[in-house]
Amino acid sequence: MKTSQLMKKICAVALCAAMLGGSAVTVLPAVSSTDGGIVANAAYYGDFKYEENNGGITITGYTGSDTEVGIPSKINGKSVTSIGGGAFRGC
Repeated sequence: MKTSQLMKKICAVALCAAMLGGSAVTVLPAVSSTDGGIVANAAYYGDFKYEENNGGITITGYTGSDTEVGIPSKINGKSVTSIGGGAFRGC
């Protein structure tokens, strides 16, 4: 998938989440998880919670209160490749 297509999809998901969300913020602690045999450690970049996996970054949560959010294309030099299914739940 081309980077521009990925960014359009990421922005669409973020906009949808922002439109559907309220003002409640869920703060989750950083924990280790196992997904398909790959261990990923949760970390934070600004208001974003993320996990590194297969050389890419998955946004797994958002702790901010902004109603409009721009998803970073890279975190610590690695490409943001996906947004977790419940990343913006409760936002």
